[in-house]
Amino acid sequence: MKYYIFKHDWDFDFLKSEDPFEPYVGAPITLGINLEVFPKIKLSFKSKEIPDSIPNFNSCVIFNQNIISVLKQAKISYIQYFDVDVENMNGNIISDNYKCLNILKVIDAIDRNNSTLTWSDIEEGETEQDRFIRHISDLRLNYSNINNELIFRLEHCESLLFFREDLAQEIVNKGCTGLAFYNAEGYSF
Repeated sequence: MKYYIFKHDWDFDFLKSEDPFEPYVGAPITLGINLEVFPKIKLSFKSKEIPDSIPNFNSCVIFNQNIISVLKQAKISYIQYFDVDVENMNGNIISDNYKCLNILKVIDAIDRNNSTLTWSDIEEGETEQDRFIRHISDLRLNYSNINNELIFRLEHCESLLFFREDLAQEIVNKGCTGLAFYNAEGYSF
C-alpha cells in the first residue's frame, strides 16, 4: 500500500491571523501525546469562503466535518478532536464545524539505510532519542513498521503526517479543499 504526505494548500489571503495558537504554551499537538485539554482555537477570516482544511504555521491539522466524517467512517481510534470556532473579521462565529486533530499514532517508519537524513545535533543533557530530523532527501519507508495504518505521524519528524493511499483518495474524491497529498516515497524537504 502506498502512503502520501499531507500538506496544507497555503493561501493566507483568507486568514486574518496566521498564528491562531498564541499564547498557547502546553504540550505540542504534533508529538502523539494524549492531551487532557487543549485551548479552544478561534480563527478569524477575511474571506467568506473557508477551505475544508485550514493551513497554519503550527503544524496543526484543522479539518471540517467533510474530512472528519471520512476519518470517523474509517473508525480511526487514535485521533483526538478539539473544538475550533471560526469567526469573521467582526468576531462573529460563522462556523463551529471545524476541529483541531491530535493524531496519536507516531511510527518509526523511515528506511534509514535507503533514505538520506540530516539529524539535529545532540545538545548537552540530551540523548539520541531527543534528536530530530532537520532534512530528508529521497525518503524511503520501512513498511514492516507501518502495519498498514491509515494515518500516522513520522517519529523524529512529527510535523509530517502520512495518509494511506485509500484514505487520501477518499478525501480527494470528496473534493475537499485546503490540502494536498504528496507521494511519500522519494519525498524531500
